[in-house]
Amino acid sequence: MSSLRARIPWLLLAASLILFALAFWPGHMNGDTLAMLDEASGDVPLNDHHSPLLVWIWSLGWPIGLRPGVILVLQIAAFLSAAYLVARVGFGRLGAAIVAIAVALSPPVFGNLALVGRDVWFLDFLLLAFGCLAYAVRAPARRRPALIAAVVFAVLCLFARQNAAAAIIVFAVALAAILLSGRLERGRVLRVVAVAGAAVVGVVAALAFQLGSTKAVGADARHPEQYVYLYDLAGLSVREGESHFPRDVYPSGDVTTLAAQSSLDTIIPLAFGSGAAVPMPRPDDQVSEMRDAWLDEVESEPREYLEWRWDAFEKQIGVTGPGVWIFHPGIDPNEDGYHIAIPALNDVAVEYQELFADQYLNGHTFQLAWFYLLLALCAMVVLFVVPGPPRIVGALALSTWTYQVGVFFGTMGTQWRFEFPVAAVSLCAAAVAAKVAYDRIRGERREPAEERPLSEAGEPTRPAEVPTASASG
Repeated sequence: MSSLRARIPWLLLAASLILFALAFWPGHMNGDTLAMLDEASGDVPLNDHHSPLLVWIWSLGWPIGLRPGVILVLQIAAFLSAAYLVARVGFGRLGAAIVAIAVALSPPVFGNLALVGRDVWFLDFLLLAFGCLAYAVRAPARRRPALIAAVVFAVLCLFARQNAAAAIIVFAVALAAILLSGRLERGRVLRVVAVAGAAVVGVVAALAFQLGSTKAVGADARHPEQYVYLYDLAGLSVREGESHFPRDVYPSGDVTTLAAQSSLDTIIPLAFGSGAAVPMPRPDDQVSEMRDAWLDEVESEPREYLEWRWDAFEKQIGVTGPGVWIFHPGIDPNEDGYHIAIPALNDVAVEYQELFADQYLNGHTFQLAWFYLLLALCAMVVLFVVPGPPRIVGALALSTWTYQVGVFFGTMGTQWRFEFPVAAVSLCAAAVAAKVAYDRIRGERREPAEERPLSEAGEPTRPAEVPTASASG
């Protein structure tokens, strides 16, 4: 019976993984997914438009069957494992499994886990990096392998998204604090400077490794930053009533067309299709011209640029509107024969997600990123005052805030898939914070006159037993 009870958490996680796989097999796929799979299969040369190193890793497994369905299973298994690992900071095995499953089934997260691609892998690697870091503190006997795993997952997180460094910098600080703990005996200012310096050096080294690796695997340069230039130049042109595009890029200079085809939410009508005013991608020389025009605008009108970006950011986090396109409901038309394997199950899953969206798949209450940022802030308040693993989970919650720097400057529209990792991380951190707070309050009520020390998991330790007279005699 005890053996069966010990297996219950793993059985629950396995059952959840099977249900997800059956409902979504071989995974939902948008244009980005299909483009990445074309590169992984070798149909299209590897390039740096999306996540070249992640695609390169997929390409290594393609000959042995690493197809979309397998990737779907791996990314959902990684999420459930990572969420479980984070939740174990506050919960036992069964409780952690329930937290992981509940977060996976929650309205802001559920449908997005079906999309095969880098958005889910960014979330998975972020959670795994911090989860392994917390485990290294929680289990000193396994500290070295746990720290190595944490670093590997952090680097993979950088591979997954171009703006991942804004979140990983918090991981680097937490890692540096652990590695330098006990080695810096001087003042607090020196310790802070040393930890921050080590973190910055670590992230810069990781980014340099990423850049060098991208070149080493032979990824073609596609200048993905040109889409940021397009988004900003179009938005600023509409705001100011005159085209800021180079003539070679947009000869007509017609602002009315820009206003009709561009918006805070997307550049797709502006960049793609037969009627697109500024068809993308552009030749290398025109990318350089766009970069110069973009820099001129940022340097000459920084306030206007920041106001434009702030408007987009407010929409992105749900201050001025709900989450846009809260999940991708299926598989885009393709020539590779990808289609949903079990439509009946997929329909049930899609209908569940559609309960939280309007007819255009824009979200409601559950897709407001600002709410999850506040939830992460509340978790930080609780977790940062508790030494040990809870403080690592507090750092994970903090990463949802630093991640917004990358969102603020780097996005080319407002879609919920950019923020759903924030919701998932915040829900995990909030669950741990609630359990840690509950355990501390319960411990204080049991022994209000005695302040008991905390274990590494942040839970009150049991008081030492006092020997009785007969035992000591």
